[in-house]
Amino acid sequence: MKYVIIMGNNQEPEEIQCRKLLVDTYSAQLRTHGQLIIGFAIILLTFLEIRVRMLEYALSISVTQFCIFYFGIFLIGFALWYLFLRHFVYGKLLDVAIHAKPRSGKEHLFDRIFDAVMRDVLSRRMFVVIPCCMFLSTEGRRWRRLQMSLGVLLCIILAIATTYLVWILVG
Repeated sequence: MKYVIIMGNNQEPEEIQCRKLLVDTYSAQLRTHGQLIIGFAIILLTFLEIRVRMLEYALSISVTQFCIFYFGIFLIGFALWYLFLRHFVYGKLLDVAIHAKPRSGKEHLFDRIFDAVMRDVLSRRMFVVIPCCMFLSTEGRRWRRLQMSLGVLLCIILAIATTYLVWILVG
């Protein structure tokens, strides 16, 4: 791959420009995931408020409406957990992008820094037990796709637990 790095007026070294590209990318991902988390949290609280008001006014709901409501809670819970864990991974990527040492090689400096960042983060764990690679999509390798599937499975389990907790608390 060829990259064109445009030098600014201050003639920054290429390594700093490469790091700035990575930091800008990961910062944008962090902002986007944070905004989505806030949006889904508002939707979840709206769903809960609707259910509480229905109970308050003694409005009954059919079995279909009950299933639709809790399926909606499950989907929102899944989205929240998945976005939260990806937000955490992008925070790790941002931290490593700032401090990673580029590996040696003949490739472009950006590729060497990016490879060093990905190697470091993919080997790390979140909350001691969850591998970060469960929430990063990397093309190719079956093992990475399997780990992504395990990340989705983890989020499904957490979403089921969240739905059950809402069902216990709200009734």
